[in-house]
Amino acid sequence: RVNTIVQTHLEQIWNALHAQYATIQGMGAAQLTEVIKNANEILRTIEIIGRYNCDNCLTFVQRTFDPKSGPKDPLPRTATLMMLKHMVGRLDNELEGYKDTLIATVKTSLTDENYKVRKAVVQCIIALANNKVNNYLTCEGGTDLIYYIAKNAAITNQTVAEWEAKQGKKDPDAVSPAEVRQMCVNMLSLFVSSMVHLDKVLWP
Repeated sequence: RVNTIVQTHLEQIWNALHAQYATIQGMGAAQLTEVIKNANEILRTIEIIGRYNCDNCLTFVQRTFDPKSGPKDPLPRTATLMMLKHMVGRLDNELEGYKDTLIATVKTSLTDENYKVRKAVVQCIIALANNKVNNYLTCEGGTDLIYYIAKNAAITNQTVAEWEAKQGKKDPDAVSPAEVRQMCVNMLSLFVSSMVHLDKVLWP
């Protein structure tokens, strides 16, 4: 168990780390190079907390995606997904009993229209797919995440053109639909070429 003092303040610690990481998610490429070490330390701290209190960590994650009380700003949602992605890659034993919860949590973000959030969702799904220990995508709801990848791989050129026309030069670091589409195309290729552990999900 986490030290009693830490346990008492766990929510405040999580909120502080999450706020810092959300701020980092809003930085441009040039700024990120200056804070990458801080970002990695935040993820390492989340990992350590997760090893001792995975249940509370997942509760905090789920709270971000609550349709009624969750934040409307895409940066906190993006930060939460990236923190969850890190946990998926590092906490196999601790998350083994939470596989269905993880899938359900990621599914709550599938309707988000923001492309930065979409990119984070795709990255989280990639982490879930790559995990051969817990085979997350073979759990109930895993096919919905694969469908999400296929759906975003089919983003049309018209959608890309409309986004580019609307975006203009407002934010050179903005995540574009073309970027999300290419990630998903690459992921589909990996699904069928090198992820044998997903065969029964891809070819039921």
